[in-house]
Amino acid sequence: MAATDPQGIVFPTASDRGMALYAQGVQQMSFFQAPVLETLDAAIAENPEFGMPHFAKAYMMLYMTSPEYTDMAAQIMAGLRGVIDTGRLSAVEQAHAAAIDAWVGGDLRGAAAILDRLGLDQPREILGLRVGHEMDFFAGNSRNLRDRVARQITAWSEDDPHYGIVLGALAFGLEENGQYQAAEETGMRALAHHPKDAWAVHAVAHSFEMRGMTGEGIAFMTTRTGDWAEANLFAGHNWWHTALFQLDSGDIDAALKTYDQGIFFAEQMRVAVTMLDASALLWRLHVDGHDVSSRAEPLSGDWKTVLPEVPHYPFNDMHAAMAHVAGGDMAGAEHVVARMEHYMAAGDDGTNAWSMTRRVGLPVARAIVDFGAGRYAECAETLYALRGHAAEFGGSHAQRDALDRTLLAAALRGGSGSMARALASERITNAPRNPFNWARFADALTLAQAPAPRITEARNRADSLQREAMQTAMA
Repeated sequence: MAATDPQGIVFPTASDRGMALYAQGVQQMSFFQAPVLETLDAAIAENPEFGMPHFAKAYMMLYMTSPEYTDMAAQIMAGLRGVIDTGRLSAVEQAHAAAIDAWVGGDLRGAAAILDRLGLDQPREILGLRVGHEMDFFAGNSRNLRDRVARQITAWSEDDPHYGIVLGALAFGLEENGQYQAAEETGMRALAHHPKDAWAVHAVAHSFEMRGMTGEGIAFMTTRTGDWAEANLFAGHNWWHTALFQLDSGDIDAALKTYDQGIFFAEQMRVAVTMLDASALLWRLHVDGHDVSSRAEPLSGDWKTVLPEVPHYPFNDMHAAMAHVAGGDMAGAEHVVARMEHYMAAGDDGTNAWSMTRRVGLPVARAIVDFGAGRYAECAETLYALRGHAAEFGGSHAQRDALDRTLLAAALRGGSGSMARALASERITNAPRNPFNWARFADALTLAQAPAPRITEARNRADSLQREAMQTAMA
């Protein structure tokens, strides 16, 4: 028994039916479509000795970035160990088994490196390419988000059934490396292949976000909701992108409505990977001076049931601290810091979580507590010092912008006119069409006691861009 995948790779333990179900599952997994686990389970039941559907399911558990799901991935691997040990699996399957074992063991970057080498030998192996891309995201390897895909894409052709997946991954990699126009164009090419590719939608949204194209972003997301918002495990994150555009356009009510209906609602799973977006949106509103305590309080309570006592992924810890502070629970935020400090004091256990916590996660969590306690100068100094390596604990430019916004807000609240002016100047230079950036620039100029005409010019620019964004959104 042997079957060939859609890219021509032979798997010795696969049946034709098992391969067909697996290929369908990989596409659903890449697009975050809700039936994916059902499809992978069907592939496993049909063809239990075929490793790839087991591995795809284990990766999905690891995507959740929580210890209980990591344990589930370990259980999947334990159940397959007998087949792995027979030596019957292909070299591709053996590489995936090694990568999952490394990730389960806490060596995320080592797992990413295994799939990187697999891609050199098998550039048309779609699961390794797509999952390796996710690993680069979790590990904060921005360059490899683009270059892993760039190394492999020339082995593909437009008529390959999974080529759109490769384009969608490349689009996000281009965006995370500052190639925003190319990211938009590549993402739209991916969507021409598969309109329901939620990852490609997300890549295009990022390209608009980073250029401050708020009106275009709202229009793009809202006119395509049928492609990404229905029966999709990634819908909450794409709603978060929609809310960011609404927030920067000045439509706070719309952003909060999106939060209530698309990001954090009764039926939403209370798991870290979905609660990140809820915390990230409310924190932006909080640092801008909006009272979001009625929404942040229940979110803060949910984080207490989700966040493990031993830190597992510091990006989650940061967002839990944000929810606690925004919800008025300083003790909860301080506990997040205390458990991270205890984790550091216990010594280096060789995991990426430990190094990420030491380099970025713990300083960020302390800065968030400082902001909540009104220690704005301390918050600003900490965040300014780690800007150059904040990417090391994962996330995207858009997600880590919460840190830059916190830094700017701390500089404004702490009375540091020179720092606030410089940071706001950076924002209007890098994204000159974003009305939020110009509003903060006006605030910074006011604090720095700039000439009145300059302040008025900045405020008028913010108002004009806000009107332009709303008109574009409704066009």
